[in-house]
Amino acid sequence: MFVDGTVVFSRRPHDVRRRTAAFVGKLLSKRTGWTFEVGVRRFDGRIVWISGPYPSRRPDITIFRSGGLIRRLKIGERICGDKGYASKDLEKIVLTPAKKPAKRDLSLNAVYSNIRNNFQREIVEHAFARLKKFRCVGSVWRGHDLVFLRRTFFVCCALTNIDLSRNPIHKTNNV
Repeated sequence: MFVDGTVVFSRRPHDVRRRTAAFVGKLLSKRTGWTFEVGVRRFDGRIVWISGPYPSRRPDITIFRSGGLIRRLKIGERICGDKGYASKDLEKIVLTPAKKPAKRDLSLNAVYSNIRNNFQREIVEHAFARLKKFRCVGSVWRGHDLVFLRRTFFVCCALTNIDLSRNPIHKTNNV
């Protein structure tokens, strides 16, 4: 399973604490939003894990630690994530791309491993693209009720899974 966070942008909350927590400040946007952690099955792109909403200022690794997915893993089961999930204490659970060491180049094996992981992560991005076709998730969320946002996101994920079962993602095995 691949795990990644996706941001649902929202209108600026009236509450100052919520506004500060939801401020994204990345993606060249300087907007507010809420992050959902989504787990995608590797072989067909179906969404099998959803956790959130979390304030967008939280890093992916913090959301992963508090989201509950670690407790649901079977013994020996591993998860693939991007560099936002890299951590020394979770390296036995989460497979992440190799980072370049300071003042050195990556080894050839690490470069090939990163290329292979990027081709495999392509299915996650395709699943997110299908999910973001829903305007309520792909554009600015207009409500302030986080419970309703969570329910709406879950429904959009279920509809995305139906779409993926009818129109599967065709992944090419280039590597």
